[in-house]
Amino acid sequence: MFITTQHSHTIASPGYRQPYLRTGYEFVIGKRTSKLFSTAAEEDGVVESVNQKGIIVAYDSGLKIGIQLGRLYGKAEGTYYPHDVVTPYKEGERFKKGDILAYNTKFFEPDFIDPKQIILKVNNAINTAFMECSQTHEDSCSISAKISDKFKTEVTKVKSYIVRFNQNLLEVQKPGSTVEPKDVLMIIEDEITSSHTQFSEDALSTLKRLSNVAPRAGVMGTVEKIEIFYHGDKRDMSLSLKKLADKSDADMAQSAKASNRPVISGRVTDEYRVEGTPLELDHAEVRIYITVVAGTGVGDKAVFGHQMKSTVSEVQKYEMHTEEGEEIDATFGYRSVANRGVMSPSIIGTTITLLDKVGKMAVDIYEGKKS
Repeated sequence: MFITTQHSHTIASPGYRQPYLRTGYEFVIGKRTSKLFSTAAEEDGVVESVNQKGIIVAYDSGLKIGIQLGRLYGKAEGTYYPHDVVTPYKEGERFKKGDILAYNTKFFEPDFIDPKQIILKVNNAINTAFMECSQTHEDSCSISAKISDKFKTEVTKVKSYIVRFNQNLLEVQKPGSTVEPKDVLMIIEDEITSSHTQFSEDALSTLKRLSNVAPRAGVMGTVEKIEIFYHGDKRDMSLSLKKLADKSDADMAQSAKASNRPVISGRVTDEYRVEGTPLELDHAEVRIYITVVAGTGVGDKAVFGHQMKSTVSEVQKYEMHTEEGEEIDATFGYRSVANRGVMSPSIIGTTITLLDKVGKMAVDIYEGKKS
């Protein structure tokens, strides 16, 4: 009962791997989730087309479906998270019912035994010491700096700005560029200062300093995407705004065609709202997606075993080792385990440790025979 609730709040991390110990359900989840995470073939068929934006498959029954690929963005509790969806198939390849057509690399990876199947990855095995100390008081825990960096995650900040059609957008940050908090994302030029022929260069420079709006990034990250949603005719836009809107429309159309969806553009009606306010006629919303990478830190949530929720109280700036010299990655209180009346942490910890030792011994034996 605990694991279903906690997995619904799991944040992706490159530190996750497929589990040592399995129940078999890790293979089932990928066939029962949405296309943002995984898509399983409903019947036999063939891949009709595939590119970076999407894949279109044709089932033997004649039905065609499309799946978006590449970097997609999901929203949960007001926060945007990036997702990377890929396919193992190429154009012209056949597949069977139940095969995975596409999957989210942040939550799934191919099974090392059967690469045609994907397995859920939402955890990792780390050396944890049971200690009763201030860091583990009231179900808290401490983690090493290495683990903090290992379990980093990506969060996308979406910056939204409303501009009028007659305003120019200058020095707009391009997708792929790295920004820091004080960096200017773009210069929103006012209608008056955009009429270059009416002023001398000195007067124009003065007016620009007075009237321009220059929103800043506010975070350290990478600009990944720029979207334009507009209410009105693009022919009424300034040249710089129209250029951005054309690029945004082209990207939307390309993604839709690649995944067999109706082609749409960024043109909206007065029903479109930005933070609850209708977008006025001859106005546009500029969305700039900035992805930030953050490590696990004090105050973040973690789960030990499969049910012991904990809060990080310290990121250790020092190293801890066992008597045998093995590095300790985290500390947690055994009293917290006992209070829950569960044995799984001890069973999981000892079993994984044993598997790790036996695995290394097996490799040593194999390499010895090989030589």
